[in-house]
Amino acid sequence: MRLLISLFLILSIAACKKESENRSPEIRITAPTDGRTYLVGDTVLIEAEVKDDRLIKSLKLSLFETASKRTAGEVKYFQLNTQQHSFSYEYIIDKKGIQSGMHYFELMADDGENQNTAFVSVQIQQKALKSMGLIFIASTPLGLELYKKKLQVDLKSWSI
Repeated sequence: MRLLISLFLILSIAACKKESENRSPEIRITAPTDGRTYLVGDTVLIEAEVKDDRLIKSLKLSLFETASKRTAGEVKYFQLNTQQHSFSYEYIIDKKGIQSGMHYFELMADDGENQNTAFVSVQIQQKALKSMGLIFIASTPLGLELYKKKLQVDLKSWSI
């Protein structure tokens, strides 16, 4: 009899146990296309479909330099409370000193218990700077004089 009561109690407790989640959020980045080239100052449209069997709590969007794995731009956070979300965000590549080369966007979804991450690679290039010349003001015995000089500079050899 005690065995039967013990078995009944164990089964009752097991039946009341909270169902645990075993799936991570699913992320599918639909834009930009992998390997696309952008210039510093461009706006990149990031689009993705995110879904989960539980409520997605947040998304985090980051831009990284591929070679160094360092953050190459501002990290963006988005609060959600939905099982499915069509994500769309215009990311401006505006960080001063960003290196030309391969980078990747990372989109992370978090449902409070599990996380998942998707990536898309992009090529980022510096804009060529255009030099208009040099202007300076000099003090002379006759007063202030304005000087203007055109410069010949090979912009391809410069880096920022």
